Amino acid sequence: MAEVAQKVDDAGGMIGHLKATLARTDIRMLSTTATNTEVSVKLSPQSEVLINLILIVFMVDENDLLAWAEEVMASLQQ
Repeated sequence: MAEVAQKVDDAGGMIGHLKATLARTDIRMLSTTATNTEVSVKLSPQSEVLINLILIVFMVDENDLLAWAEEVMASLQQ
């Protein structure tokens, strides 16, 4: 977020708000067979993370802002 804020500032833009929400979900696999009515539940060692960026910015090209946000999201996947 600080990186996006710096890029907006460097471009002469104005920041209204830069916010992010983060939600983590555990993944569970449920399974059964045709001959077995019991359902087994297994917890995955991985979880899913959803990040929402809310960028309220003025006087910056929308495509530049989108590119900067995508850079931030790509850096989180490493």
